[in-house]
Amino acid sequence: MEKCREPVRDLGEVPDALVSEVVKKIERDGELPASGDDRFLARYAGLRSTVLKFPDSSPGSHLRASCTSHWETWRELVEPILVVVGESLGYETFETSKILLSSLLAGSAVPVHVDTNPSSQVPHKVHVPISTHPNVVFTVDGRSRHLCRGRAYEINNLRPHGVENDSDHDRLHLVVELFPVDRNE
Repeated sequence: MEKCREPVRDLGEVPDALVSEVVKKIERDGELPASGDDRFLARYAGLRSTVLKFPDSSPGSHLRASCTSHWETWRELVEPILVVVGESLGYETFETSKILLSSLLAGSAVPVHVDTNPSSQVPHKVHVPISTHPNVVFTVDGRSRHLCRGRAYEINNLRPHGVENDSDHDRLHLVVELFPVDRNE
């Protein structure tokens, strides 16, 4: 399946049992661990992320990416969600270039922007809402909508997009960038 051309593509259901396990881990741990590497998010005051995987040469290319020290802690819970997302895109095999747990604090916003760096041009950018509220609104290309828990959404990050959390609850998404690979090459 090619990269999303429309503003947002609903990729379908992510089983609640998978999403709930992520929520339970956060509740047990108390909060998301700080990444220690939020260089690409520092400009957005209300955005906090735990980076699990990130491109080695960002923003230059998506092709080589490394897992952070947090990956092993989250792997067992995140990998089944990645499989669902990959299948929803029709991929038997795929690679991820970016995986992060992204929290937008209550009352915060990420201003409208376009991901112009080369590492964002190819991969599908997928959001899986883990914890959200109806007053969290994602806007892409001037169209606003709430992204519901239990679904996966491909966001066209090459179009103007942003999010506003006009609620009293922090929003948490699993954000993944992935692309197909041919294992026979």
